[in-house]
Amino acid sequence: MVFNKLEGDAMINARKEELHSYNECVVKILQQETYIHGHSPNRTAVDIVHCWYKEPDERSKWSYVTATLYGFGIVTTLGYNRIAPITIPGRLFCVFYGLCGIPITMIIIANFGQYLNQFAGTTRRNVGITSLLQLNKFSSKPIKNVEDAQKLQLLVMICQNLR
Repeated sequence: MVFNKLEGDAMINARKEELHSYNECVVKILQQETYIHGHSPNRTAVDIVHCWYKEPDERSKWSYVTATLYGFGIVTTLGYNRIAPITIPGRLFCVFYGLCGIPITMIIIANFGQYLNQFAGTTRRNVGITSLLQLNKFSSKPIKNVEDAQKLQLLVMICQNLR
């Protein structure tokens, strides 16, 4: 609803501007001196058709790169709206590919997140233990827990900054 409100009028205005430019192109062709003096109707029609010609966008052609991006967009639910299958078999495969690929991708992303969480926890503990061991070398009484080590480390950093 919000996107429709934000983008709806802009799309209508863009379409009106596009039709206006087509109209100007056709009027310009029909008003040219050569067409007034009996230029062939076929030539006029060809020139008018060129008013609607657009340069092809390389991203809207099927290739290995665009097909890979499209497949990646399907399984990650990002989408790739420059290109879409137009054949019935292509559309059916796209639906099947999405139904199978989206859950598998979500499982992979969840496992990767779990791995990162374990890695961060292990790293944090290792840094805390390393700090504890380093501070024990310089401390007059041994430090037994990570919280005390963190407090002492903070105190050392403050003292270093005061110099």
